[in-house]
Amino acid sequence: MVLDHLLPQLDSTPCRERRRKDETHEIAQRKLQQMEKLRGAFGIGADVAEGDAFNPEVQEAKRQAERDRREAEKQARQRSAEMSRLSSLMDRDPVRHV
Repeated sequence: MVLDHLLPQLDSTPCRERRRKDETHEIAQRKLQQMEKLRGAFGIGADVAEGDAFNPEVQEAKRQAERDRREAEKQARQRSAEMSRLSSLMDRDPVRHV
């Protein structure tokens, strides 16, 4: 074969040269930037950590926070409805409610 004389030379030279430390740091930095772009694209907040989806304590805390938020919204709607009801009563008969 034509390339048979090159095979001994290939075996004597290293297959891969070691990457310089700063080159691996550059690769890691680019990877972090890529991950941040993906977080933004998927709408994942910075407060989300890997594995949170499988942590029962974190999931329960999120469920409780959502329940609390819904309850606060419900109370705000009820207060608003009550104020509207009282306002409409006063508009009908202002003398009686003064």
